[in-house]
Amino acid sequence: MLQAMKRTVLLAASLAALPVSIVWWLGQLVRHLSVLRRAEVVILDSHMVNYGVALIAIDIARRLFPGRKVIYCYLWHPASTQNPQIEHIWTDITILPLRQANMLLPVFGRNIRLPFLEHSVPVLNFFSRVFMSLAARKVTIKSRRKMFSEIPVPPELKDVIPPDYNEREYGSLHLQTLWRSLGDDCPAPPPVFPERERMEIHALLKAARGGRSARLCMMYNKVEPVGSLNNRECSEMTAYLPAIRLLVADGYQVMLAGDRTLDDRDFESFDGMVVDDERLGVDRQLFLMFAPLEADICVGDAGGGVILPEIRGIPMLVLNAYPIAIVAGLGASAWVYPKHHTDKITGDPVPIECVFRDEPYGHFTPSANLSGLSQPHPNAEEEITEAVRCFLEEVAHPTGDKPGRDLVNLLPRESAFCVSGARLSPAFVKHDHLINSREQNMQGETLAVPAERT
Repeated sequence: MLQAMKRTVLLAASLAALPVSIVWWLGQLVRHLSVLRRAEVVILDSHMVNYGVALIAIDIARRLFPGRKVIYCYLWHPASTQNPQIEHIWTDITILPLRQANMLLPVFGRNIRLPFLEHSVPVLNFFSRVFMSLAARKVTIKSRRKMFSEIPVPPELKDVIPPDYNEREYGSLHLQTLWRSLGDDCPAPPPVFPERERMEIHALLKAARGGRSARLCMMYNKVEPVGSLNNRECSEMTAYLPAIRLLVADGYQVMLAGDRTLDDRDFESFDGMVVDDERLGVDRQLFLMFAPLEADICVGDAGGGVILPEIRGIPMLVLNAYPIAIVAGLGASAWVYPKHHTDKITGDPVPIECVFRDEPYGHFTPSANLSGLSQPHPNAEEEITEAVRCFLEEVAHPTGDKPGRDLVNLLPRESAFCVSGARLSPAFVKHDHLINSREQNMQGETLAVPAERT
């Protein structure tokens, strides 16, 4: 009875907040009307997506409509993962930041977004279309979903990706693939950091390292939000320490631009060669744009934080890769080290061949029986260290090798990994072969034990 009353109160509160949301939203459009009218294409959607999806959408918009005046309306909220500084880094597209027209209020002991998104999004989208059709008739208005559905399918993939992919259950997975295919077919200028702030932060980095010359490495470490799937949880920061020492010894100043950082004692042990926004005294959101745009290389967990390095195409090592089929870079400059897996019931290791072949999309597989999937585990300290060691050797002396071809061939050819041209880390392939050899030897020893006499 009490729960029913709470639901009724929340529903009433959501509907009561809807008129406020409409006025708030339309007020923003009116304020930016002069900018919107100068555009040829406007991507406008009242549904706010996370930071990573927004970056992908922006990159798609500028590649899909080259040479046209494109405005992408970037929704943000103070409590979201969005970065307001993102509007300043593009030279070929205009980013228009709009505040999400929903209020985050404490109700019944928890924060509730009012009006509910299921109420506000369709209503605000309707009013957006009406407003723009009246106030900016010559502008082509597209929703984000509509734009996604217009990405062309490459001829070599038309037999595995249907033209109406965005309406199918694998639509979001195919989107990852088609975005990466645009990287080759529709080139675009790289994003750049504002020059004045760029020079200021470079000066702070140089001062932190005592004037020593250094190349820059961005390191991104991801923490999954509370309540999210723990399959995507990544390694603790302590597991990265030996790898950070390798990077510093190789002449890199490491910029920590992720969800985790080091304690004061660890920072001091690196004598200014490892920094974060607090150590530099820089605005965090600004630093999170600077690091991926100014780094020479990137080492980081699979996630939204490595998308800008992907777009730039710098040498990159992607760790804790899961699910493997949708983790990639925009080319062969990216090396990938997947997670290892165990059986959820027995705890026994699952051969990586089975993971690549049977569950390449992991828990993102539509209608997947999650209980039947294997359990991925974050990369261990020794795995990360060896992966970074191999990566630094490749950066210093590029070979172009593609280790683990037999594993890659098990993945769907329409997967983002295969289309992007990313490569498996040789450290991962070597580690996997060692595990297989060890297990085969153990099985052989078991078979060789003579039967007991009765």
